[in-house]
Amino acid sequence: MEALGIAAALLPNWFLKARWSILLVFSSLLNIISSHQSIIHVPLIRTTTINKLQIFPETGRSQQTPYFMSSRDLHGQPGQGYYIEFSIGKPPQKMNILIDTGSSNFAIAATPNDLITKYFHKEESSTYKSSSTEVEVSYTQGFWKGSLGTDLVTLADLTNLTVTANIACITESKNFFINGSGWQGILGLAYPAIARPDSSVQPFFDILVQQTGIPNLFSIQLCGSVTNREHLETGGTLVLGNIDESMYQGPMYFTPIQKERYYEVLITDLQIDGVSLGLDCKEYNFDKTIVDSGTTNLRLPNTVFQAVVSELKQRVVVSETVVSIKKFFTFYYRTWLLCLLLL
Repeated sequence: MEALGIAAALLPNWFLKARWSILLVFSSLLNIISSHQSIIHVPLIRTTTINKLQIFPETGRSQQTPYFMSSRDLHGQPGQGYYIEFSIGKPPQKMNILIDTGSSNFAIAATPNDLITKYFHKEESSTYKSSSTEVEVSYTQGFWKGSLGTDLVTLADLTNLTVTANIACITESKNFFINGSGWQGILGLAYPAIARPDSSVQPFFDILVQQTGIPNLFSIQLCGSVTNREHLETGGTLVLGNIDESMYQGPMYFTPIQKERYYEVLITDLQIDGVSLGLDCKEYNFDKTIVDSGTTNLRLPNTVFQAVVSELKQRVVVSETVVSIKKFFTFYYRTWLLCLLLL
């Protein structure tokens, strides 16, 4: 969801994080890096050494199955992101939190807002401790302001997992919460370097690794089964401490993290229907390319976007049941850049 980069998160069925690797699946007309006909898994290595989990690049499989936890409680809707239920404070207050690999702060609504149905009552939590530090985070769209503190945090369906985490209590926001999205906060899973107000604010997952001893690895399955057809809601899975090998097929392909801030990667090619756009590598990565679970759009530099639109216009078949291609691209041009629903 972080605003300061190019988000590469359209159509991933799998997103496998970061501390050691990230897994992406692109299965559509538009292919990034590879033109294979089968599902493509693209994990991104964060470090070269793994203490408790050894992954073989040749097979993408782990040598052993260490302690890990899996929550199949992810929910999402088109354009609104994926969220998971957390219990915060004592007594616990349940809130739905957006999973965002494009930022690093854990922040929750702490005052009423017309766009959300509930908020965190910090005065009712006996374990909440305020640090009296003010914080503000801006995204591609919207921002929030609040104050930092700490409290107990538990994944609602993993009651054996409780940590004391840094939490920002949001008291002011604009264009941040989404009406009807179902979530009231955001869980930033990126590196401490982009935490606000500075890197001393340890992100939730770093604290989780430190306090529980789980392997420094998580994976996210997006675009799972449809849980609510009326609202186009889909499910997903968050795996902490490992990769769930039952949730994907085939080997993994690895690519390095460029900078330990966002999950920044390097795109070497972009193909439409198996045909390369033929652009210079620098065009694809201006000014950077990040993997961001907090957005459902693929955002492209203007030169790349123009080339994609040109190629798609030659390949998309327009019928009476589909909005005209001219009207379609006029609507999305320079607004959402690229947001295709290919049915």
